[in-house]
Amino acid sequence: IALIESNLSVSLTDEYKNYLHFINARTCWCKEGNDFFLAKYNDATIKVLMSVMFPPDSVIELTKLLRESIYDHRTLLLPGLIVIGCDYDDEADAYLIYDTRVDSPTYKCILHWPYYEDNMEVGEGVGFVAHSLKDFLQLPVNPEQLQEAEN
Repeated sequence: IALIESNLSVSLTDEYKNYLHFINARTCWCKEGNDFFLAKYNDATIKVLMSVMFPPDSVIELTKLLRESIYDHRTLLLPGLIVIGCDYDDEADAYLIYDTRVDSPTYKCILHWPYYEDNMEVGEGVGFVAHSLKDFLQLPVNPEQLQEAEN
């Protein structure tokens, strides 16, 4: 926890710290058959296939990597947002983002970010998934339940 906070200059929430203690620095996968969730954008809701939740060392490595840009004066992943997992949407690989910015309207929210999107505005380039990590961990559902939710 201290390594994530110091390397990424964030203060983790109690819920995320509890989750990290629970996973004991391991990668986590969904139970097969319950590995989908919905990401809501302004003009669409998409079905997403969950891949993995990252252990702390991957959170640090990928967050740092996705904050960098090959372009001058441009940041991809905003400070205070951390990468906690990856998934697959209809287009390509994407990431689960956790908002640690206390003053943000999406503080503690789980967001879906297709990394090919430069727009970090929630609803536009970033989809809303859940109000908290606890809510998210209860979200992945089977395809039949998703079909009902989409209708």
